[in-house]
Amino acid sequence: MNDFYSFGTQYGQADALFRAALSADKLRVNTLRANGTTLTDEVKQTLLSGGGSMFSNDPKVNLWYYYLTDLGYLSAEDFIYASRIFRDETGGPLYYSDTFGAAIVNILYEMNVFICITECYDLKRIKKKQTLQTIIRKNKTELLAICEKLGWLKNTKTRDELIEYAQQNNRIECVAWLLNFKNRTADFAAERARYR
Repeated sequence: MNDFYSFGTQYGQADALFRAALSADKLRVNTLRANGTTLTDEVKQTLLSGGGSMFSNDPKVNLWYYYLTDLGYLSAEDFIYASRIFRDETGGPLYYSDTFGAAIVNILYEMNVFICITECYDLKRIKKKQTLQTIIRKNKTELLAICEKLGWLKNTKTRDELIEYAQQNNRIECVAWLLNFKNRTADFAAERARYR
C-alpha cells in the first residue's frame, strides 16, 4: 500500500473524497458521492491551479507538492481513475506543468495514461516539441497519432525537425509514421513557395 503524503496536509486530511479517489477506493468514492460529498474548495482550487512556489509555506502549496509525490507512486490504472474523478468533480481541466509531468514520468507515455492526460488536464503549459521528441525516443507511434489529433504536428518546420530527429535516433517506425503523415497532410506547392 502507498504512503499518501498529501493526506497528512491540512487540506488533504480534511477531504474524504480526495483521499478515497487518490487511493482508488472505488466503493468509498461511490458511497461519498451518493451521499453528496464533493471535493473541498481548497482541494478543487489546488487541482485546477497548481501550487505556486514551494517556499511559500502555504497549506495549498504543501498539498500540491505532496500530491505530486503521491502521483509518482500510483499505477497507471489508479492514476487514470483519480484523474477522471478529479476532472469530473472540479468541472474544469486539471493543472498540468513540467513538474506534474516529471512526477508521473514512469507512466506518462503509456497509451491510456497519455489519453487521460489529453482529456483531463489543461495542456497549455506542456512543452509539445519536447514531448514529441520523447515519444519518438520511446518509439511510440500510437502516441504520435494522438498528437496529430491534438494539432501538435501542424507546424511544417516542427514536423520536418521531428522527421530528422527520428532519423538521427534510428526510430524507423516513427520516421515511417511521420513521413506518411507528411504525405497525407502537406501542401507541397505552398511549402516550396514558402522556401523560395
